[in-house]
Amino acid sequence: MVLTLGEALVVGIPPSPVGLDHADSVRLSVGGSEVNFAIGLARLNVDCMWIGRLGDDPFGRMVRDALDREGVRTDWVKSDVDRPTGVYFREWLDDGVRRPYYYRQGSAATGLSVSDWPDEAVGQARWLHVSGITPALGAAPRKLVERAVSRAREAGLDVSVDPNFRAPLWSHSEEARSVLEPIVRASSVLLLAQEDCRVLFGSGDPELVARRAHESGAETVVVKLGAEGAYASRGNESLHLPAAACERAVDPVGAGDGFDAGFVAGMLGRGDLRSALTIGNYVGARAVEEPMEHAYPTAGELPPELQDMLTAPPSELAATRRGA
Repeated sequence: MVLTLGEALVVGIPPSPVGLDHADSVRLSVGGSEVNFAIGLARLNVDCMWIGRLGDDPFGRMVRDALDREGVRTDWVKSDVDRPTGVYFREWLDDGVRRPYYYRQGSAATGLSVSDWPDEAVGQARWLHVSGITPALGAAPRKLVERAVSRAREAGLDVSVDPNFRAPLWSHSEEARSVLEPIVRASSVLLLAQEDCRVLFGSGDPELVARRAHESGAETVVVKLGAEGAYASRGNESLHLPAAACERAVDPVGAGDGFDAGFVAGMLGRGDLRSALTIGNYVGARAVEEPMEHAYPTAGELPPELQDMLTAPPSELAATRRGA
């Protein structure tokens, strides 16, 4: 099982590419980086649990119902009677402009704390995934992420971190760097966007970034390059794979989270960098083709060769059956 924790948001998006001031209606969906990640994994038949707080309100029930429909476990999701579920509205325009408007101050997610971390869930898990968005919400959510990462590493879980730098959440990039660096150092898998590379490592060069990230402690480093594909480095191995074919680039929101889900699914499956990058690129490409938070494919919708990559090698399956 994969554990993830963080903020859930309800998203309002116009059904056509118009500004919100000219929209007659909006379509509601659920979002948030870790929620998108969890849904992406569940669609690839990976057992996943999302840990978080939701307002005791219709939007909170909407998020919980959506996760239940997708097959994401919500055993440790708490309802907060004092804080609402966060919401945001998003424009998507033909000229490529994407403007989000967030209404998350004082939301249920800002009330996350170490009391929300279930130590007992670690024994059921193989992997923990966190993003830099949660520690940006305040001191208490930050301590929760630090506790989760520490407990997971102590238990021998792989820990993937997507810094997911969002400038509006931080007073300045130096603050983000000082908060995120300890979490990044504790990761075993680092999943970086190009902006993350510049903020944390002072460069957009994937090879240089990977070298610096390895020196900081990350075992596996991935740099997501958008239309240029992705670069990964682990041990003595490094490779760059081009992006998967995309029929139409409509909306990039959610593509990075989808890539993360595909990459982790590949690592839990066949377990090699090429397979993981291939699945990550494919899921990310599907995400940009629709104006939705998580327009991700199911395992059955993957090309047959990618479906094979989701299967662990026979030797690993045998070890699992023996209880190793």
